[in-house]
Amino acid sequence: MNITQKEEKFWDRLAGRFDRNPESINSAAADKAKPWLRPGDQVLDFGCATGTVSCAVAPSVGKVLGIDISSKMIEFAREKAERFQIENVDFQKSSLFDQRLEHGTFDLVLAFNVLHLIPDTRAILRRTHALLKPGGLFISLTTCMGNRTLTNTLLYLAFQPLIKFGAMPFLHFFKREALEEAVIKEGFQMVEQEAWPGKASCFLVSRKLGS
Repeated sequence: MNITQKEEKFWDRLAGRFDRNPESINSAAADKAKPWLRPGDQVLDFGCATGTVSCAVAPSVGKVLGIDISSKMIEFAREKAERFQIENVDFQKSSLFDQRLEHGTFDLVLAFNVLHLIPDTRAILRRTHALLKPGGLFISLTTCMGNRTLTNTLLYLAFQPLIKFGAMPFLHFFKREALEEAVIKEGFQMVEQEAWPGKASCFLVSRKLGS
C-alpha cells in the first residue's frame, strides 16, 4: 500500500497542534486498553501520531514500537518519550506494510483513530493478522459516522467536497456493525466491543485465530 507525499504533508502540518484535541481521547483509550496488556508483551502502535498511546502503555509491557507516516509526528513522539524518560518505546517513520516488520512478531497491535482514514480496510486487517502472534490481540478505536443520524449526515455532506479536492484525507464513514464484521472476516474473534466515547467511536478488542 503506497503512501503519497500529499498524505505525509497533511499530517506533518497537523503535528504541532495534534495534541490539543486527540490527546485526551487517546489517553482515555490507552487506559481502556491497559487491562489487556501483560509484562513482556511486544506491542505495535500503528498510526502512533505524537506517541501519546505508546508512552501511556509502555510501562505495562515489554517493548512498544510506534509507527507513523508523518516524520513530524515521529519527532514529537520521540521528544515525548525523552521528556517522560520512557526507554522501552521506539518510534519510526514507517507504514504497516514496511517489510522490516516480520510476521508473527507482536503480541498486540494497537490502532487508535486510524482505521477510518485508510481506504483499504481489508488489507490493513490482513496485514495486522499476519503481524500478530497466534492468539495475539488487535485493539482499535475507530470513528464510526456511518450510522444514520442528523449530525453524521451533515458531516458527510460537509466533508465530501473537502476530501474530493484534497483538502483533507480520505475518511471512511463506517457503520459499527460493518467494522466489526470486517474484523471477524479477516480471522479475528471478537472479545470486547463498545460504542465509545458516546456513539461516535467504536472500541474493539479482537483476538487472532489460527496459526
